[in-house]
Amino acid sequence: MEHKILFVDDEQNVLNAYRRNLRKCFDVHTALSGTAAIELLKEKHKFAVVVCDMQMPNMNGIEFLEIAQKISKNSIRIMLTGNVDQQTAIDAINQGDIFRFINKPCTPDQMMEALKVALKQYLLITAEQELLKTTLKNPLKCLLKS
Repeated sequence: MEHKILFVDDEQNVLNAYRRNLRKCFDVHTALSGTAAIELLKEKHKFAVVVCDMQMPNMNGIEFLEIAQKISKNSIRIMLTGNVDQQTAIDAINQGDIFRFINKPCTPDQMMEALKVALKQYLLITAEQELLKTTLKNPLKCLLKS
């Protein structure tokens, strides 16, 4: 449970259900608004996955995910919504650069599966970055010694 998952939803009962159903497998964190979630991201918490509801007051899920992408580039973003229209899906993908689009309500098993796949994607991205950093660092050291 070393990788943190952030759930953003304006309904406390929904957030409590995620925490209760997923706490045995993931380090679950929650925020009741996009603004609160942005503060968590700015505090340098590393979240492997960010799951966000679409319909929230003051800032919708797409607006939040756009900001989240800039603050936490490696976090895998998932949109969760009960409003399934084509434009929402297109905007979420194009503006929020989401990895998955999940319809609400979803079962704990569906959420668990989505999180497992998202976590694998996060691990691939971070492993690739580490490999590139290591691969580039050693030749640079040799060049600097010459």
